[in-house]
Amino acid sequence: MGFIIGLVVVVFSIVQIVDCLKSNFTGYNKIVWILALIFLGPLGALIYYFVGKDQKVL
Repeated sequence: MGFIIGLVVVVFSIVQIVDCLKSNFTGYNKIVWILALIFLGPLGALIYYFVGKDQKVL
């Protein structure tokens, strides 16, 4: 069971990194988000999911 939860967390983190790389942000926001996603791991992915997606330029 722990393996499945770990796999879901890793996949979720990777999806958030890919989404951030594909998105348009102003200034240095993309670099900051990528660093947060890499260094904070799952916590960074959750923060990006709830906060970062609202900062995208449409």
